Amino acid sequence: MDNAYVAAVAQVNESVDFINKMKPFGEDSTFKEGAQKLFAAYKSILDVEHKRIIQLLKLPAEEYGDDEIAEYAKLIETSNQKADSELNKLIEIQESFAKKYKFELVKEE
Repeated sequence: MDNAYVAAVAQVNESVDFINKMKPFGEDSTFKEGAQKLFAAYKSILDVEHKRIIQLLKLPAEEYGDDEIAEYAKLIETSNQKADSELNKLIEIQESFAKKYKFELVKEE
């Protein structure tokens, strides 16, 4: 669990660095800024919700009661809502960007 968490944090940090080094498309930095916000949200989710989820999952069985189950469920719900919200915002930016610059987006089924 810890190794997966460390790997996820490293991947998000690597992606953030990559995005930060990207040049805007001409003078338009809209898409880059949207991607930065998405990965900032991913970083926040890992730093807050997922860090706590891991702490809860490491608790001994005798310390894991109804309160911990409720907290775990709320953390999962919150992290999913945050990720979905930012991803949907980036999809809207992507669609607008593609329309503006006449790119065709291909959705894989």
